[in-house]
Amino acid sequence: IGNLFNFIPDNFWHELNKDIVEFRNQEEIKEIKRNNELKDLASKHQERIEQINAIEKSKQNLRTLFVGWLKIDKDGNPLSGDSPAWYALQDLSTNLMWISGNDFSFPNLINTPFDYSFIRQHLNKINSEGWCGYHDWRLPTINEMYGIYKKRKVFCDINSWPSNNLIFWSSSQAKDKIDSMNVIYFNTGITSILNKNIHCHIRFVRDVA
Repeated sequence: IGNLFNFIPDNFWHELNKDIVEFRNQEEIKEIKRNNELKDLASKHQERIEQINAIEKSKQNLRTLFVGWLKIDKDGNPLSGDSPAWYALQDLSTNLMWISGNDFSFPNLINTPFDYSFIRQHLNKINSEGWCGYHDWRLPTINEMYGIYKKRKVFCDINSWPSNNLIFWSSSQAKDKIDSMNVIYFNTGITSILNKNIHCHIRFVRDVA
């Protein structure tokens, strides 16, 4: 055996040791890469779980907020409580359906107040085109508006109505004043009387048979 080792070059053991060290280094690098990939995968998985949980929490909040209400789609069909888009809300305690949602294309004109003379023109357009498939929308009475004020969380907290600080027309005529109507201040719930030439906001409702 001793003679056999005489035939091994002098640098053989040195080169062999280098190869072993390099092999180990490469394996360690591969292991580090595998660990990093697993960490990235776990991180992405955790982010996805957090996203799903956030979506579910948002849906649950909507379901909780809309207890006692029925969301309506653009064709008049009922939606689930966690639906992200709707065109009207039906109050199940009063069977009143309100134009209220997150599409303000033509019936709401939220940011534009009008004098009372405009309401009939606008209402005729809505009933002619059939918002949510219905043609019997009307201006609410002052009592109906006050009822909505008491439930304003549903309308104001989720951008169904843009602000508490608005004045809304009602269909209730002021007593002994043919040129004035009852209105409601949505930031306080106070009802008052204003001349028909004053500009206020509007919201339409219909009776559910």
